[in-house]
Amino acid sequence: MADDLDLLHEFPSTVREVLHELYRELTPDEQQSLSRILLGYLPSLGLRDLKRVLTLVQEQYRPVFAHAPRICIVGPVNTGKSSLYNALITAGEAAQISSIPGTTKVAQEGLVGLFAVVDTPGADDAEVGDEGKQAGEVRRHRALEAAERADLLLMVFDASIGINRGALQVYQDLVALGKPYVIALNKSDLVKRELNAVRDLAARTLGVAQQEIIPISAKERTNLDTLLVAVVKADPRIAAAVAQALPAFREKIANQRIVNAAVAAGSVNLITSPIPIPFTSFGPLVLIQSGLVLSIARIYGHKITVQRAKELIATFGAGFGARTLFQQLVTKVPGPGWVLGTAIAVATTVAIGYAAVLWFERGEKLTAEAMREIVAAITQRVVDRLKSSGKKRPGQRKLREVLQETLSDVDGVASGAKKTSSE
Repeated sequence: MADDLDLLHEFPSTVREVLHELYRELTPDEQQSLSRILLGYLPSLGLRDLKRVLTLVQEQYRPVFAHAPRICIVGPVNTGKSSLYNALITAGEAAQISSIPGTTKVAQEGLVGLFAVVDTPGADDAEVGDEGKQAGEVRRHRALEAAERADLLLMVFDASIGINRGALQVYQDLVALGKPYVIALNKSDLVKRELNAVRDLAARTLGVAQQEIIPISAKERTNLDTLLVAVVKADPRIAAAVAQALPAFREKIANQRIVNAAVAAGSVNLITSPIPIPFTSFGPLVLIQSGLVLSIARIYGHKITVQRAKELIATFGAGFGARTLFQQLVTKVPGPGWVLGTAIAVATTVAIGYAAVLWFERGEKLTAEAMREIVAAITQRVVDRLKSSGKKRPGQRKLREVLQETLSDVDGVASGAKKTSSE
């Protein structure tokens, strides 16, 4: 990769790290192919769009090459952080729980399989009892210090109190750290009838969408599966670690990875579509799909090479490669070529993802008929959705929104095909 070193210095460090890791896993022929992708796309795309393409590619490998992540549970005093910590950890000493605010005075770390969870004192500087202002400031400092060392922040607020001025300040301080984060509204069991209103008010106070706030009850251990899926969505590096630690959530985590990869595949096709060469996105698409298979393998506790992932894709695909499908359908599906190319990139990625889930979950191969059903259904769905959004080519942000909405219930389509395959 010596010829590409100068070029790679132009990319973010996360992209460089993943590309170097990926390069070492490839055969000499595949290394040359990756170099051609890097150098060959530059004249046509320009450095800005090439960065976007490779950033989308490297996102699929973050769960594979990531270190053991650290999740920090943080929020105002007495919001149930320690209860959530105890509900999650599988190894380590349980945190002390008390109804008395300020019980947690120092950060405490426990393990959940391959990742660490950190319980922290209240991140506000509230005084508790007669301890004085200084004690609250010490707790706040310790909480923020732990948050700075974390890979992801799990912000916990109290549904029975809502987002008061102190909680809002904590949220703003934590967001300023620039870490991926998930917002949990704990003690939701105490406001069951008013939960929607409480959640809506919290969202408006924090300035986020309501769906970004996950209502949970750490005490009753309710909705923790939704919380963990949100964690994986916020930081894909955590996917394999969470899935291996908590096998019951594997399928939901795998589904999230499939949607993420499919959206990336569609976005790459949009970026490369102005190049006057049919289906220029094929090279990056193969890398995205390989990364998806690798990450699903990790989710189900298997460690495979990039080469093995590509072999499985060839087996799963059974002639349904994106380039082949584009050539078959380009004269049959009316509309701009970028619409069909994007739809096929999305659909083949979804099909390969579900084929990988079936393979690593049960050791079964998705039938050719089931693959056709998934690809046909998703392709038509994406084509219809993109056509309905107007003739103008959308920007990348708009495309991601459209594809995420289109794929929101994709598991229903794939589940039917998987069921047919197993019969």
